[in-house]
Amino acid sequence: MGDFMFLQLIMMTLRIKQLFILVSCIYLSEAAFGQKHFQVTIKLDTSLISKKVNYQYDDGKRIVFLGDSISSSGNIMINGKYFSKFATLDVIYVNKKGMLYSNSYLIDDKPAQMDLYYEPNIEQLILNKRLVNASAAYDTTTNKVYRELTNYNRKLNLEKWNFLQKHKANLNSNDSLKNIYSQLVREVSQHTLIFLKKHADDYYSFWYFKRNIAYLLRNSNPDTALLKEQLKYLQTTFPPEITQSFEGKELIKAYKRAIDPLKKNFYAPAFTLTTIDGKKLRLSDLKDKYVLFDFWASWCPPCMEEIPFVKSLRKKYPKNKLVIIGINRDKSLEKMKQTIKEKGMNWYHFFDKETDMSRLFGVLDFPTYFLVDQKGKIIYKSDDIRDDTEELTEILGKLI
Repeated sequence: MGDFMFLQLIMMTLRIKQLFILVSCIYLSEAAFGQKHFQVTIKLDTSLISKKVNYQYDDGKRIVFLGDSISSSGNIMINGKYFSKFATLDVIYVNKKGMLYSNSYLIDDKPAQMDLYYEPNIEQLILNKRLVNASAAYDTTTNKVYRELTNYNRKLNLEKWNFLQKHKANLNSNDSLKNIYSQLVREVSQHTLIFLKKHADDYYSFWYFKRNIAYLLRNSNPDTALLKEQLKYLQTTFPPEITQSFEGKELIKAYKRAIDPLKKNFYAPAFTLTTIDGKKLRLSDLKDKYVLFDFWASWCPPCMEEIPFVKSLRKKYPKNKLVIIGINRDKSLEKMKQTIKEKGMNWYHFFDKETDMSRLFGVLDFPTYFLVDQKGKIIYKSDDIRDDTEELTEILGKLI
């Protein structure tokens, strides 16, 4: 395998890793940012098994997962709104061997058409016969900036790849090797930032930064010093038309929240929400009560396992003392309602379709609990160390 193929495989690995990253940001009204609409018609070649193809798009505010709503045969039409310069459509395919192939496409408000096909390739890219009003983000043939970036990072990526192949059997169990590999990853990232700075006026550079550098925002225990460096880079490298755009501002806010997240003894952010039963709730209306926020989803096994625990809290503590609000991140309202009915979850529920509450509270993992006291101050927040059921049982037992 040649150097270029090695390099492409490395870039493919990073690309696939980032497909499922959700960039967090706080909610702002749609009207203030001139939302636009996109429409794309996709024709799949017979080489692609339609039931094995999944779609999602980034609207500049959130990732929208398209599951059962997409037809599994014939031409596929996807419509959506977006707030960024382009909507990014991700197409993901699992072949017969279980290998993941994908590609990302930048689309604007002009009707787009995509004829896609599959054949094995080292980059694990879904390929296209024709694109109209759409551009493939990871195409070294048509995307000049990406082609130059892969060449620019060639030496470092090959060094990282060779190290990984030599030590992958012991990498997870050897801290010394792990540290060396982490340093190689950081060197590639730093080298990439130098390249992107030289092309800062090109929107693709910002797009690549958001997709492939800002993924650190997803880490449960991020390197705060590194995040501060990246935030400074973001604010000083890209021109105002990018940093002052909707997605630029949202990314900056996501960094600031990751650097200084909500934690114990902070006041909970003000909010207004409408439950699935039509009741409007404001934090200011819940004074003199303890409020437990439960961020959950039916696709999250730990969330489902802890439903009996939340039910036990609802049964034990009166509603005039403890308010429970479930913040749900299911893909559909119907699925959420079905789970609530089947499990007998008799407390307030909010369908966080636009990820408003998740972004406001900086929630990236599920389940996550926040317990707020009668003055609106956070007295408990989930982390990766403590057992939520034990901690909340003890805290509430002392308070109520």
